[in-house]
Amino acid sequence: MSPTTASKSRLERDLERELKSETDERRRRDLRRELDSLRREREREDARYREIAEATNELRRERDRQRALEMGSRFNIRFEKKDVSPDYLTPEGVMRALEKYVDFPGLGPRPPERPEDLRLERPDGEPSPSEEAASDEDVPVRKGMTRVEVEAICGRPLREDESQEGVLHVRVAKYRRGQDRFEVTYVDDVVVRVEPPAPR
Repeated sequence: MSPTTASKSRLERDLERELKSETDERRRRDLRRELDSLRREREREDARYREIAEATNELRRERDRQRALEMGSRFNIRFEKKDVSPDYLTPEGVMRALEKYVDFPGLGPRPPERPEDLRLERPDGEPSPSEEAASDEDVPVRKGMTRVEVEAICGRPLREDESQEGVLHVRVAKYRRGQDRFEVTYVDDVVVRVEPPAPR
């Protein structure tokens, strides 16, 4: 999704023309002040469109990654030389070539390469105390959550505004959590922005 750019309003164009022909210095200052205000508002709109586009694209990429995970993986094994060692032309050779990426029965799990691959567990397989300590009360509202997940934490919004940005259905909802209030922007019922960040 490419961000939409807000175009100049008719009022802004009229003020620019008037400023060019105006000779009174006080009136020119007033015109500049009004023009600056309109430009800042247009820049804020542009920034909002960019943020929505970036968040929407990230959600789409995440959905593509999730779809790829659900569909499984495909590996192409290529050798730099034409003379491939016979050791690799067997099922065991292919397994050795892929053991960095795939867990094969009998070879044991591959070592973790990223922090998210690690999961602390007790010897009995139960989650660690730090994992048990987390509860819905501690879960912050964040990008990527669905509207259902947000309302399971915060309840119904205090107020909600809807708009259509091209083909996207945008909702801006205001919530209260304890003494704090915050605003959530949804695109197609998925969170793309939280302002200010929801308290834990």
